[in-house]
Amino acid sequence: MQEFATFGQWLKHQRKSQGFTQSALAERINCAVVTLRKIESNDLRPSQQMVQRILTELAIPTAAQTDLLALARNEQALKRTNLPTPLTRLIGREYELGRALQSLRSGTRLVSIVGSPGVGKSRLSLQIASECRAFYPNGCYYLDCAQLQQVADFIPALANLFHIELSGKHDKLHTLVQALSGSNMLLVLDHSEHLLGIASIVGHLLQHLPGLSMLISSRSRLRIMGEQVLQVPPFGTAKPTTVTKQHFTRGAVPCACHRTLCRASTEPCCSF
Repeated sequence: MQEFATFGQWLKHQRKSQGFTQSALAERINCAVVTLRKIESNDLRPSQQMVQRILTELAIPTAAQTDLLALARNEQALKRTNLPTPLTRLIGREYELGRALQSLRSGTRLVSIVGSPGVGKSRLSLQIASECRAFYPNGCYYLDCAQLQQVADFIPALANLFHIELSGKHDKLHTLVQALSGSNMLLVLDHSEHLLGIASIVGHLLQHLPGLSMLISSRSRLRIMGEQVLQVPPFGTAKPTTVTKQHFTRGAVPCACHRTLCRASTEPCCSF
């Protein structure tokens, strides 16, 4: 055990010594090949359930499993990010910054920064994400949706962001969920207002990836279950208010009615 600095190193060595290819072992433990590849390269920390499946499939003696579980869960988390470096410092948005940070750190998984053009939504979102980095072991990532022409471009853009290969033979959203399974990260979606059908995809990702949180800047809210909206007014106006819906907490069971969209303006579609 002492010769392996990470669980990924141990797994790669053990897999090869037992004659498994990445594809063969991924199929046996019911995960995507890209997920296994990320675990071995230490780009993804596996969940306890995933580690247990790996240990069981590799027939690791019970006496050795405790140390391996500890190695997998206690590794130094990789704090990866592609957040752009702001060209200016944040001025005059201390209130909004504090409210957003409080929401994310208390377990809210979907925060929408909403306001008219030019009020500083993008700059505020970058500041929020930057100050949240330590809270997300697998990093904070940024996608500028302004470069996307239509909703159909959204999933491929996410796959490109996380270096996930999408095959025409499989459902692209399912492949994305499998590859990100077990991740604890924040995803920032900027300039998303023109992607009118994005809400259902966001809802699906949040339901199936309990470690994922999203920070969205837009001119309008998504109107889906779990969304907490922070209005950003022009400078010189009254302090903003938040409109809170029944929010996803980390590891929460999806809504009992299985609706992705919540069309009510102020109430959640149902309660847990």
